[in-house]
Amino acid sequence: MFKTIEKNYKKNLRETKFNKFYWITSILLILSSSLLQISDNIKPYFIYILLLIFVIGYFIINYKKTMKYVNIKNKTNFIEKLKIYNNEIEKQNFNKIILLLKQYNFKTKNDLKLAIDYYNSEKPIKIESDYLGWIISIALTLSSFIEIAYNTKTQTIDTTKISVILSSTLGIIIGFLIPIIIFKIFINNLFISKKTIRSNLSDDLSYIYLNFDKYKNQLSKKQ
Repeated sequence: MFKTIEKNYKKNLRETKFNKFYWITSILLILSSSLLQISDNIKPYFIYILLLIFVIGYFIINYKKTMKYVNIKNKTNFIEKLKIYNNEIEKQNFNKIILLLKQYNFKTKNDLKLAIDYYNSEKPIKIESDYLGWIISIALTLSSFIEIAYNTKTQTIDTTKISVILSSTLGIIIGFLIPIIIFKIFINNLFISKKTIRSNLSDDLSYIYLNFDKYKNQLSKKQ
C-alpha cells in the first residue's frame, strides 16, 4: 500500500513529468538532427535552440492549463501571477495526494500518522560530518608526504619528491574522481531519488496532518 502511494505520488510530481518531457524531447531532437543530415558545426545550435523553444512552450502550456479556471484581475502584475500560479500548483498537488489517500481509505489523523511514521522510518539516517576526523586525516596525509620526501642524509625535505607525489595524486583526482562526481551529479539530476520522494511525501502528509480540519471533508467525501 505505502509503496503504491509512493509510486503514484512520484508519477504526479511536476519534476517527474518535466524530466520525462525533457529527455524524450532531447533524444528526438538528436535523432532528428542526424536524420536531417545537418552539418556538425550547426547541429549543437539546432538542438539547443529548438530544445529551449520546446521547454518555454512546455511551461507556457502548463501555465495556461493550470490557470484555466483561476480568475485573475487584468491589472495583476507578472510577479503576482507567478505567485498565484505557484499557489494553484500547490493546491492541485494536495488535491492529488488527497485522492491517493482516499483510494486506501485514509480518513483520520491516526491514518495519516501511520503513513508519516512509515515514510520517516524509510529515510536514511543523516550522519554529521566529523570535522575532527577530517583534520586528523589531512594532518596524517601531510605528515606522510613529509616523511616520504624527507632526506635523512641532508636532513631536508626533497621538494622534487613532493611535487611528483602531488602530480600523481592530482592525476588520479582528474582522471578518476572528477568524472565519477560529475556522473553522480548527472544521475541525481536525471532521476528523483527515493530519499527525496519520501522526504517530500512525508512533508506533504505532515502538512495535511497539521491542517487536518482543512482537508477532513475531502478525505471523508465519497468519490
